[in-house]
Amino acid sequence: MKKHLFILILALCGLSLSAQTDIPYVSVDLKQITPYNAILKFHSNKDCHHYYVYKDRGNEVILWATVFGMIPEDVVSSFGNRIDTVEEDWTSHWTDLDPEHNCQVYVVPCDADDHHYSCEATRFKTFFDGGQGRSTIQISSNFITDTSAYILCVPNEETAGYYNGIIPSDWFNKLGLDSVCRLMQTHEMLYETDRWGHLFLNRGTRYAVVAFGKNGNGEFGDTTVHWFTTLGKKQIVEQDTSPVIFYSSGGFTGFIPEDQWPQYVVRASVADGSRILQEVGLGEGNIILATLPVSDYFVDVVRKSDGGEVSELMLSIRKEDVTKEYFKENDNFEWTRLRQDYTYALGNVDGTAVTPFIFTKLYYVNGCFIAKTHSGNKLYDVLLTPKGKYIIGTERGYDKIIYDSFSDNLYVLKSGKVGVCDMHGREIVKAVYDDIIDMETCYKALKDGKEILLDKFGKIIN
Repeated sequence: MKKHLFILILALCGLSLSAQTDIPYVSVDLKQITPYNAILKFHSNKDCHHYYVYKDRGNEVILWATVFGMIPEDVVSSFGNRIDTVEEDWTSHWTDLDPEHNCQVYVVPCDADDHHYSCEATRFKTFFDGGQGRSTIQISSNFITDTSAYILCVPNEETAGYYNGIIPSDWFNKLGLDSVCRLMQTHEMLYETDRWGHLFLNRGTRYAVVAFGKNGNGEFGDTTVHWFTTLGKKQIVEQDTSPVIFYSSGGFTGFIPEDQWPQYVVRASVADGSRILQEVGLGEGNIILATLPVSDYFVDVVRKSDGGEVSELMLSIRKEDVTKEYFKENDNFEWTRLRQDYTYALGNVDGTAVTPFIFTKLYYVNGCFIAKTHSGNKLYDVLLTPKGKYIIGTERGYDKIIYDSFSDNLYVLKSGKVGVCDMHGREIVKAVYDDIIDMETCYKALKDGKEILLDKFGKIIN
């Protein structure tokens, strides 16, 4: 009896081994890894009819599986690539990777009935770039005009990765180099020579270009600060408010997919964490640090489900007394821009404020003022009379107002759409179009990929 039982067990084991060979399977061979690329070779067995591949630069599969209540196999098959060429090996070139970065390749093999089998992950880390010496970044600027400049940042061979950015000198002096560098680290790291043109700078304004990097050992090196001044008479066209106003739907929160924003909040609190001063839903508003007193602050992105912090930034806010800047425009209109802390007020010629200190941008165009202020935690552009009365207020909800000197009208942007207003605030074309071009006798608008002609009163031309 024992002999027969032993034979039966062997038979069952044989069936099990035989069944195992019928399971679809895909092997992944890492043929080459560099700091920026990887070559992967996929080999499927005879029982694999097709398979799904997902190349994960971080922890996207696990994150999405947790957020949507899915299993990894469903994430890979839903968002990955389907490979049907299983008769022969498939070689994939994965480019544009970051040096010294953890990557995962997930594979879900399937049979002819599209049954999904166990998800397998192949993990690897790209090689670091740079050496073990001191990282330095060389910065130069040229082709400087009234409102633009061309910047070149060249890292040395020791640099594994670096950050760079541009900031007006007054903000640089207020925040200090440490806070400026912290802000720059909220952006993506660069790895190669960076050539870029910066448009819409302020006339006659001194700027600092800052760059710093780390070597292959992760050690930060020298911080390079390069100064240049734009041409022309000083005139602030568009004040850069990014050091004091954090846009909660972009910047350092851009790594969170938009469909997941409702699950997070952005929170500003004092440095010791004892008080939360502002909190808005991710994508629902902005953290307005311009209204806060002098202190050190943390700006955090926090998950609603468990209160876990997924991003954190510390910034020191330093403020000063009221300063006055006198202007005489080409039409002989005289006024002063008053600044207190990080906000502006419109002043008359003797420096008396005629508006509250509520604007983070304020400049004169064609007899009016374009300014930026906030309603609650939302930021809007507004149009003011020379006496500071609203022509276009925050209730219009315009994200941006741009003066067009060609037509003496205003382009208005709202939720990514474009419209046209005159200088009296009257709406000529509703902000419902993807783009608008003034053709002198009519407007050519673009909506949903179709061109539409409008007359000068905003009516569609048949």
